Amino acid sequence: MEILEIILPVLVMVILGMACRKGKLLTQSGIDNMKTLVTNIMLPVAIFHALATAEYSKETGILVLIMFVYVFTYPEYEAKQVMPTLFGIVYVAVMLSFIYLTRCLPGGKFHVWLIFLCSWGCDTCAYVVGKLIGKKKIFPV
Repeated sequence: MEILEIILPVLVMVILGMACRKGKLLTQSGIDNMKTLVTNIMLPVAIFHALATAEYSKETGILVLIMFVYVFTYPEYEAKQVMPTLFGIVYVAVMLSFIYLTRCLPGGKFHVWLIFLCSWGCDTCAYVVGKLIGKKKIFPV
């Protein structure tokens, strides 16, 4: 049943895409109608389904609470104030917890070191390549 839940929506979308291409429905008005359908009907249904079937933890509740505070006190708090809090919670708590989970695996000590060494190596090589052959800055300061 689990595989069917994953594959069925993909197959439906592929078949719909093929039908739109054959029926020449991909005009600008057809695309606008699809956008309206997705944003007004399919997206709310998908979000409701995800929220109704998910299991929630304390961390999820904290993130939702932070977002409610942001939404309902919008003029008082700006996104620049709320996003670092969300980023800090997600990045530090969730991402670094995977280091512990990796350490618990067989051969985990080696894999943790490999993760840090590969990250350091990739960052260093990207910096060196950017300095040596980079012509145009992505974010000019």
